[in-house]
Amino acid sequence: MPKIFALLTVLVGSWGLSAAAVEAAPPPLEAFGKRPMISDVKMSPGGTHYAALQWMQGQEVLVIYSPFSKDPAERVRMLALDVDKRTEEKVESIFWLNDETVGMVFEFEGLRGQTPTLETRLVAVTSDMTDIRQIPRPLKPAFSRPLKKTLKVAQLQHNIIDYMESDPSRILMALDPEGYGWTLNVYEVVLANGGIARVTMGDHNVAWYMTDQQERVRLRASYTDNTVEIQFRKPDSSAWNVLFEKKRDDTFEYWPEAFGSDPNRLLVSHTPKSGYDEILEYDLVTKSVVGPAYAPSGVGIRGVAQDRYTRKVIGYYYADDYQKIHYTDPELQALQKAIDKALPDKQNWISSYDRKRSMFIIFASSPKDPGTYYMYLKDRKQLAKILDRNAIAVSPLNLGTMKSITYTARDGTQIPGYLTTPPRGTAPYPLIVMPHGGPTARDYLAWDYWVQFLASRGYAVLQPNFRGSTGYGKDFRRAGYGEWGLLMQDDVSDGARAMIEQGIADSSRMCIVGGSYGGYAALMGAIATPDLFQCAVSFAGVTDIRRMLAEGRRYKFASNNPPNVGDRFDDKGQLRDTSPINNVDAIKIPILLIHGDKDLSVDVSHSERMAKALKKAKKPYKLVIFKDGNHHLQLEKHRISFLRELEAFLDEQIGG
Repeated sequence: MPKIFALLTVLVGSWGLSAAAVEAAPPPLEAFGKRPMISDVKMSPGGTHYAALQWMQGQEVLVIYSPFSKDPAERVRMLALDVDKRTEEKVESIFWLNDETVGMVFEFEGLRGQTPTLETRLVAVTSDMTDIRQIPRPLKPAFSRPLKKTLKVAQLQHNIIDYMESDPSRILMALDPEGYGWTLNVYEVVLANGGIARVTMGDHNVAWYMTDQQERVRLRASYTDNTVEIQFRKPDSSAWNVLFEKKRDDTFEYWPEAFGSDPNRLLVSHTPKSGYDEILEYDLVTKSVVGPAYAPSGVGIRGVAQDRYTRKVIGYYYADDYQKIHYTDPELQALQKAIDKALPDKQNWISSYDRKRSMFIIFASSPKDPGTYYMYLKDRKQLAKILDRNAIAVSPLNLGTMKSITYTARDGTQIPGYLTTPPRGTAPYPLIVMPHGGPTARDYLAWDYWVQFLASRGYAVLQPNFRGSTGYGKDFRRAGYGEWGLLMQDDVSDGARAMIEQGIADSSRMCIVGGSYGGYAALMGAIATPDLFQCAVSFAGVTDIRRMLAEGRRYKFASNNPPNVGDRFDDKGQLRDTSPINNVDAIKIPILLIHGDKDLSVDVSHSERMAKALKKAKKPYKLVIFKDGNHHLQLEKHRISFLRELEAFLDEQIGG
């Protein structure tokens, strides 16, 4: 029977600030723009170390803490990660490969032929930092033919599909050995030297693999021009059979999430004809649903949580206003309850733990708190603060207050969203309407440095989860299909009008700001409702929908006709009419365009061409291009520059 953590102790302080502590001046811009001091913390399987990815003196550093070491010199070890200009500030994640080895995934932009690519490399570091190596070691071609001078290498070298707890000296990885995108195979990789041995041969249609709890490769996805198949094989067979199949641009009725303890049982997410997704148990022998595994009412299912070591299912990811895990594991369920009681008003994640479940890393955050890492010691029932995520602390009293809201769209539909009001001043406020990116995504009641920066400058911020957003059921999501610039845009505009009607927004001081799809929506806000906003800001926004679809075709497995956007050819007229580049004449307000020149999601040409069209039409605009900038403002200098440009532009147009 699991222990109930009723005696949990928290070893932390509190802000202890009164209302008088609110600063007369807003916090410095750098408090929001600087990169987080901590971006990841992971507990080692053996429980003797924890690793952190930290930002120190302008560079990323891997820090391995060994708090229980008898030698003080061994308690903290650091490794600077400025490998070269390609990988500077671009460590995507860290994790423990085994008890004494940390894995790091580096991301950087590449170029294969004339096609820009995202490249990844996996580097292994021993806990004492005496051995640092890329794994796997360089792969030799699979075919016997004369080599060119430049040997092709796999584009993506981070895809671990199994940590092989039965033999922690090895892992299973999915790799394309040639780098041509021809064949995705599964290899067993030796951590000590990076040596590989192929265990499963793929073909040019395979996109991914999945193992069962017995570490056997059992599932894979196969893409053709017109169909997608989920294929499986029996535990004792090498033959692949079709399990689920769909047309390329349809949605799967069942999607594999994880194997159960029974190797012939699979947990699948099920998309019903309407309503919310659910998790079902599926029998691979009879090819039929056995029964429900998890089907909560009125919340969006996001997947299955598995134990890092046993691969057993421990719970299910879901989302309401927050992203959460519903634990079915009794011990973790009890711990989550105790942590939530000890750290109220926070979103608390059990981030990682050791194999014996004696030590846990907890991450706690809130809309006013970028986050703090804690260590929970089970034997002592003690929760100790170890690391703050941000380098510059800002009092919650100087940050905005975020709350969940709904408003009524013009057709009567209730649209959910979040409203953040500034820490000073009274309504009506100058308002920033901030549609999210994706658009098949959503915003949450969570820390957002754009939002809190704007609130600290006196702006209210509305984040509408317009139709097409995820997390509100299939009907709500599909209502946005094919509605770029139309119904989805109406939902955004209706949110702005609702804020005016409720006395929250000053109708003469409103700007629409967004990134990616949100940048597209910002430009379309200036076009579709030219008298509603006083300015618009697009970061990395799409300006030509058909061009975006054509660019996506450069990549393997890309869809020509994603259902949430439309058919590049059949919907040519609509996609042209709802592209900002073709509607410049309708714009009446100043436009700020910001884009990175290494953006692999939305090419910088979208903003460059939009700027030329605005200039030709003699419309007020400013174009800012970030050299070496990507789609996510990954570099600190770009985060700070973006906020500086945004602040100056808003001050000039609507004043905070």
